[in-house]
Amino acid sequence: MPVAAKKPTKTPESVELTLAPEVNSAVQPFQKGVDIVYPVIKDNDAYVQAAERAKAFKGLMAKVDEGYDDLIAAAHKLHKALNDKKKIYYQPLKRVYDAITRRMGDYAAEQERIRQAEERRLAEVARQAEQDRLTAEAQQLESMGHREEAAMVLEEAIQTPPPMVVAQSTVPQVSGVYTRNLPWQFEVIDAAKVNDDYWCPDLDAIAAVVKAKGELAANLVGRGSIRVWRGTKPVIRG
Repeated sequence: MPVAAKKPTKTPESVELTLAPEVNSAVQPFQKGVDIVYPVIKDNDAYVQAAERAKAFKGLMAKVDEGYDDLIAAAHKLHKALNDKKKIYYQPLKRVYDAITRRMGDYAAEQERIRQAEERRLAEVARQAEQDRLTAEAQQLESMGHREEAAMVLEEAIQTPPPMVVAQSTVPQVSGVYTRNLPWQFEVIDAAKVNDDYWCPDLDAIAAVVKAKGELAANLVGRGSIRVWRGTKPVIRG
């Protein structure tokens, strides 16, 4: 018989551990969003002093790790177990839901295609009717000897844009259901026709060759095309 899961009695915000006093005293000055800027090191003595301070803070960080890492690992394990259990029930329902809504989307897309085709047909009918009206008017003016006016009417017939026609959607409106437009998508069907503005370097490929070849990558990618460098960062052991 399934047993209802018990809600946790503590939120993450309420979990407080007793850390070493030196940790609290070291952290307190920096907990209120102050910018931390260490003075510029100008000589060897200052470098050694900075290294000793860095080692001291590295030790305090290790104490924080000791206080929280086991709890965090247990929380991650519980989180994974609960998610795995949830998937047993949720995923089959989600697959059915996705199959239904996919078919609904296919139907709505097909009806929209039909609606647009009907809209174009009605617009063409209206355009042809207007063309016929103006042509008849021009012929009447021509028969009356008003050739200049007839030419103007024919020009109007040529220049008149197609009328705006709206065909209503036939997809039924269902309470609680709405249609969301998905993001536009594209595929390249002829790379040779892509404008130069939309070509860009393959940054992943460049990063891979830089990682493998270092400074030599600059010439491989193209002389003068990239700058290759790397910095250094002291690492405190322990």
